[in-house]
Amino acid sequence: MAVLQTTMFGALEYQPEQLISLAAPLPGLPDTRWLLPVSQKVMAPFVFFQSLEEPSLCLLATPVRVVREDYLIQLSGEDRALLRLSTDGRESAGRESSELGAFAFVTVSEDEGATANLLAPLVIHLPANLAMQAIQPLGEEFLRYPLDIPISGVEGC
Repeated sequence: MAVLQTTMFGALEYQPEQLISLAAPLPGLPDTRWLLPVSQKVMAPFVFFQSLEEPSLCLLATPVRVVREDYLIQLSGEDRALLRLSTDGRESAGRESSELGAFAFVTVSEDEGATANLLAPLVIHLPANLAMQAIQPLGEEFLRYPLDIPISGVEGC
């Protein structure tokens, strides 16, 4: 069991296999290579992604399907290669979808309320614990997609 000292959660105990490796750095966060997902029952359906390298960096997210039930992830060949997925398209969509997790980063502001970034979700290849932020071929209105989920008491990390 390893321990990570964080600003928001204090000392977090975790198993190394819980860590998610970033296949490509998140935009604006070039030094962040590892994320630890942190779930709390009282915060469901929200998940925190705590940076291993930066104790004060914690990203709030929610599964994309919570925001929009009809949301489908589209991955380019390059994205698929980075996530170590088949690039020839032969694997079944059902199996692949069960191997992928997709999370929209959430922003909470007084001006706009809560919004989710559906334009660039964090896509995780679950068996490999490998992730990247995958730009989707959607309109700009999906960048700050309004959340219709009560989030009282949630502060930005």
